[in-house]
Amino acid sequence: MSIHGLMLDGWDDLSTWGYDDLMGSFYAQLTRNGHSDDDGPDVWITPGSSWPAIHHADVLAELIAETTGATLAEVRAAMDADPDAGVDLPVWRPSGHGGPAA
Repeated sequence: MSIHGLMLDGWDDLSTWGYDDLMGSFYAQLTRNGHSDDDGPDVWITPGSSWPAIHHADVLAELIAETTGATLAEVRAAMDADPDAGVDLPVWRPSGHGGPAA
């Protein structure tokens, strides 16, 4: 399982994204700045009744953009900008390549 900060303006205090090996899916936990996540995130994008399994980071980025109102370019930059990762995250895969980023 991986977990990374989502450095998206207005959502960057508590929001995270990553890949869950057990679910075989990318996920995001989105909490607006100024909101508490004591009862969970404002939006949890994970496989279940509302969301399908997400096999590509670009699909997750599109869902985050739709949910937050940010542009796709802003979301991709926010996903790549996690300072805790120590390196740029290679999350963008060519079409047809599934699975987590290496």
